[in-house]
Parts: sequence; C-alpha cells; structure tokens
Amino acid sequence: MVVGLFSFQPILEAKEPYPKTLTYSPEAFQACKQQFKSFKTKTNCKYQVEVLDTVASTVSLLLNPVRPIKLQPKSSSGDELTLILDGIKQFLARNEKLFHINEKNVVLSSVDDHGDMLGVVFERAKYLRHPSAGSTRGQIEFVVEKSTKEVHMLVSTLTPTVQSLPDSATYPKAKIKKKLNGRTIRFSIKNKHVRFNIFRDDLIQFRKVCVYERKRFKQLPALQNVPAPPQLFSSEIHLAYEIIIANTHSLPIVTYYFDAITGEELAMEAPQ
Repeated sequence: MVVGLFSFQPILEAKEPYPKTLTYSPEAFQACKQQFKSFKTKTNCKYQVEVLDTVASTVSLLLNPVRPIKLQPKSSSGDELTLILDGIKQFLARNEKLFHINEKNVVLSSVDDHGDMLGVVFERAKYLRHPSAGSTRGQIEFVVEKSTKEVHMLVSTLTPTVQSLPDSATYPKAKIKKKLNGRTIRFSIKNKHVRFNIFRDDLIQFRKVCVYERKRFKQLPALQNVPAPPQLFSSEIHLAYEIIIANTHSLPIVTYYFDAITGEELAMEAPQ
C-alpha cells in the first residue's frame, strides 16, 4: 500500500544582491545630521555654506568660515606641510563615523601651494580588504591657512562602505580579453584627439582586483555664487578588474574597469 508520495526540495540560501547599491536612507541621513550637530559642538565650527550629502550621509562641503575648524597635529614641531598633514590625519581619526574614513585608509593624492593657503587632497586607499581604485574612489579635500592651521574649505566625496563583497574574482580573464581585443579607443587630452587600436592580447594587462564605485550624480544650484559640488544620487559597489592598455615599456594609454563577477564593463579612464 502506498502511504503517500513526497517531493523533497533542497533548501537554497538566498543570494545577496550584487552589486550592492548605495542610495538615500532616511535612517542613515538622520544619523548623519545628529553626528554633524555633535561635530559642530565638539569643534566649535561654523561655516556660511554647510552641505550634507543625503546619499553618502556625510559632509560634502564646508565653505566660508565664520568659526573655522582648527587642525590639531600630534606634534608642535616640524615643517609646515608635515604639521598640516598630521593635523588632517588626526582630524580623520577623530571623525571617522561622519567622514567614513580614517587615517589608515587614505593616501595622499595632491598638495597645492596657494600662497597663504595649502590645498591638500587625500583619497580612499582601501575598501574593506580590497584596494580602492578609479577616479570615483572618494576623496576629501582641505584648504588650510598655513599660519593658523584653520580649514577654510572642506569637500568630500567619500561614501560609507558596504559590509559584504565577494571574496575574489570569478569572471574569466580570457573572456574580457576577447571583448577588448580589436577595439579602437578614442579620447581627448587637452584638445588633442587620440585614437588607438588594441591589436594584440599582450597590450591588455590585468593590474589588480579592486573595488570600483560606479557613481551617479545630480547637479545642485550654486551657493552664494559658488558652484556647488555634484550631489551623489547612487553608488554601485563593484569588485572589479583594473586593466591597463599599454605597450610593455610605455605609460598606460587608458585604464579599464570590468566587473570581476559579472564581466560587465564599468568604465574607461583616460589620462588627464
């Protein structure tokens, strides 16, 4: 006698969505506003222009100080640049939650001397355990008065890190080479048009697996006749291959970013 028929289905774990996309979160932005309020009390700072990024939940612009932030380097001895750089790192260490970065995860990108002022740009070096790469990786810029160590302008494009990414690349490199081989690249540098054909496999050089943030922006109106920085609309977080197109002994002609899981082409960045 047949008692019954049973069909057993395997229990499958639900896959997390990939890529993760950072968008506006009311809860995160409310927390950011509270952090900024505490930050202003702690630093006793006030700027005529204060802009918070609603998606990145951070400070995107401080401009025209009434009571500027004063950097506090650990040491009082050293040359001007060393003290300012140390002061910025101490600032980031104390305000990691608000700016989504600390002094250990940034790398110095540029220093520009403007007479009494110094412009300093740091950019994200690591995203969780992977290197961060590409022009969208997130930067924080300070314009600091040399003599007083006061911050006259702060601009940030840093985003919070998502806490779940694939451990390693899975998309075959050979398939990406097939996509690129034979392609003609066109771009401009300082009004000069460049055209280059990828005619051999060895011109396609895989440099590293990294994190690439594909960001979308919206432009805000000017603030006090000063152009506002673009406001972040969303950011897709991709584990990516960084690929340079170059002859063996030449500088990179362009850099490509391909998703290391799906094989999607994310961006091509040409030299500036």
